[in-house]
Amino acid sequence: HVLFIPVMPKSCMIIILGSLFIGLTAISKCQTRYGNELSDSVFLAIDSRNNILYTGIDNFIKTDFSEFDENYEYILKVNNGLVFPDSNSYIAIPDRPGNARFLVFGLQDNDTVLIGYKYFEVKNVPEPLLAIDTLRLKEEDVINKNHFLNSDSLNIYISDDIIGSENWFKIVKFTLGYVYGGYYVEHTNNTNILSQETKQIIFTIGPTKEIIIKPVVKATGSLIRELPIYRLTLY
Repeated sequence: HVLFIPVMPKSCMIIILGSLFIGLTAISKCQTRYGNELSDSVFLAIDSRNNILYTGIDNFIKTDFSEFDENYEYILKVNNGLVFPDSNSYIAIPDRPGNARFLVFGLQDNDTVLIGYKYFEVKNVPEPLLAIDTLRLKEEDVINKNHFLNSDSLNIYISDDIIGSENWFKIVKFTLGYVYGGYYVEHTNNTNILSQETKQIIFTIGPTKEIIIKPVVKATGSLIRELPIYRLTLY
C-alpha cells in the first residue's frame, strides 16, 4: 500500500483537519503537495560550501532523519538525474542545470509514507581556469608579463564553492610555446613551479606577443574533462 501521508517534523505547527477514510490527518502550515520542506540539518550537500549540486559529478548528500520514525527505511527520489545510497550518505548526479527536487519516503510494513522534500540549485561545473599564483586566466586571456616574472607556480582552478576541487587536476609540467625569429618554439617546464629559464624566456618576449601554455596534469578522476590550451597575450 502506498499512503501519501505527509509526516510533520517537530518544528512545524500542526493543524488537525479531520478525517478522510484513513482517520485523522495532520497537515502542517509549512506543508506543500510534496510534504514538508526539509531543513539543511536533515538534508545537506557536503561537497559545496553553499549547498549547491553540480552536473556530471558525484555530489555527496548527508542526511539525518533522526526526528522522524526510526523504524522507517528511507527512499529518495529526484527529478533531475540520479540519486543512490552510499555508505552513510547518498550520491546525487544531476544531468542538467537549474534545480533538483528530492522527495524522501519512509517505508514500513509495506506502506510508503511521504516524509518531505528538498530543493537544490544545480549548476554546471565551471570551466577550468589557469591559475598563476592567485591570478586566474581563461582559455584566451591577457596578462602583464611582470605577473609571470613575479609568480611562483601554475595550477588549475575550478571553484571556491566545490570543496576539494583544487585537487582534481595537478599540473606536473607544462610547455610554453611562442614565436621566435619567425619560428614556433616550445619550451618544457618540468614541474608546475616556474623555473628561472622559463621566466627568462618570458622576459625576452615582446609586448602584444602570444604565448601558448599546454599543461600536463595528473587527474583524480573526479571530473572527466580535457583541459584546454591556454593562449595568453602579454603586455
